Amino acid sequence: MIKRVSFPLALALAGSLLTVGCREGAASRTEYQIGDKIPSGPLTYTVVERVWRSQLGEGFQIRVPQNRFLLISVSVTNGGGSEVSVPMLQLEGADGKIYKEVENGDGVDNWFGLLRTIPPAQTLQGRLLFDVPLSNYNLRLSDGDAASGHFVYAQIPLQIDADPPVEVPTPGNNRPVKLLVPILLLPLAASAAERLEIEKFALRQFEDGPALAPSHEFLPGETVFWSFRIHGYHVIKTETEAGDEESRVKLAWTVRAADPKGVLIDKERAGRVETKVFAQDKDWTPRAADSFMIPPLAPAGLYRATVTVTDDSSEATAELEFKVRGDAIQPGDTLTGHDVRFLRGQNDSGAMKHPAYHAGDTLWVRFDITGYKFGEKNRFDVEYGLKILTANGTVMFNQPVAAKETAESFYPQHYVPGLLSLGLNNDLPKGTYTMVITMRDKIGNQTWEHREDFQVQ
Repeated sequence: MIKRVSFPLALALAGSLLTVGCREGAASRTEYQIGDKIPSGPLTYTVVERVWRSQLGEGFQIRVPQNRFLLISVSVTNGGGSEVSVPMLQLEGADGKIYKEVENGDGVDNWFGLLRTIPPAQTLQGRLLFDVPLSNYNLRLSDGDAASGHFVYAQIPLQIDADPPVEVPTPGNNRPVKLLVPILLLPLAASAAERLEIEKFALRQFEDGPALAPSHEFLPGETVFWSFRIHGYHVIKTETEAGDEESRVKLAWTVRAADPKGVLIDKERAGRVETKVFAQDKDWTPRAADSFMIPPLAPAGLYRATVTVTDDSSEATAELEFKVRGDAIQPGDTLTGHDVRFLRGQNDSGAMKHPAYHAGDTLWVRFDITGYKFGEKNRFDVEYGLKILTANGTVMFNQPVAAKETAESFYPQHYVPGLLSLGLNNDLPKGTYTMVITMRDKIGNQTWEHREDFQVQ
């Protein structure tokens, strides 16, 4: 987990010209697209997809909407230093009408749920459910602070999707979830001449969803569902104590997902199949299914998922490449602050070319820290502070440690996003000032400094 320690920064000078904290200016409406990273206070949202459905569930558990079901897949990362609770979200129609999220998730795969408390540096992923008329909408995204009333918006354009076929249960029909074994006497067992093979290895956005094309791009923080079938396995024939012939299958499999450099992004998944088979079970192909998660700050590139299956006499391997639309920030060998940028507002995406503010404004600075060293369990420990200088070099303010960032994870986090805000008092004189940002890597014993001027007009 990331622990962020923030200090209210106050200038101990006569006149008290500067204060540092987290104060925003006047509220402004910001709209984003599906697939964008959407900052809102300490939270970063990503709207992954939206799907319209005329019904939910299957068999005798069908749910029918009053209007139309709209399912929105989202990923939410908490980049702050304390837990944040995500409230029930809302849609805003073109006419300004507000539609509340449905609180019953029956029939929704990977439902986002009602309890949405996200610890620091953690990601929550799932599907929101709305019952709304067919139309275009904006999804209102909260910063987790009910008192702030601050929202950003994700555009949800209308797109009609075909409903999947509904399976009607029949006596003895067992629905597979993770691993299929021969509960019924299905046609199964391969001949000795067949070769062990992996079939229908596919990646999906949700469990039992359609297989995705190689051109599909996943997003950081997204859960990737996978499945495959096993064909041509060896059948072991033995004799029981009663003298009867018995046939058995023993299979083992692993699935590994790695980034473009071959580093595993999640723990290896593994399973086994050990069961009896019968003469009439000649066409059975065992199926395995599970998921892995793309790290929240994963870099962009071509990733690989590899499945390996073994029986008592052979081994088979299959590989799928998949794209991740992550950040272009590359890890470095030494501590560096990348893309230090002055912003007009906390949630702005574009940097100011010539930072200029007025007295009473709030100045925002974002940057990305790379090149720090890791300890055990990919642990890192960095901190950063700032100084404010006048045009003649006089130190107006000095806060050596404004924030600390430390975490450990299975996948090494290759950069740390940083954020500073500076409140400019109403009586601050006009002129040129210099912000000095100092970053320290506690594990690697490294320091990096950045200086940049800004104007008060």
